[in-house]
Amino acid sequence: MPFSVRPIDYFYVNTRDEVGAAYHVLSAFAERGVNLLAFTAVPSGGERAQFALFPEDPSRFTAEARSAQIEIEGGRAMAVEADI
Repeated sequence: MPFSVRPIDYFYVNTRDEVGAAYHVLSAFAERGVNLLAFTAVPSGGERAQFALFPEDPSRFTAEARSAQIEIEGGRAMAVEADI
């Protein structure tokens, strides 16, 4: 099974853990034509949730986040892709 490993930028959004929160964030990026490679959501304590977003184009993602007034923080990760 061939696979590849590469560095990738990711960003996270901290928000209230409530119905529709993911839809609000994801639809804002979808409406602006931002493609995501991956998305995760986890509770982060109390009534909070953290969404990790892995954009195809990090520069465009950050520009569109500013435009949508979505507060983001970022980092680097490793992406492992495999043909299975």
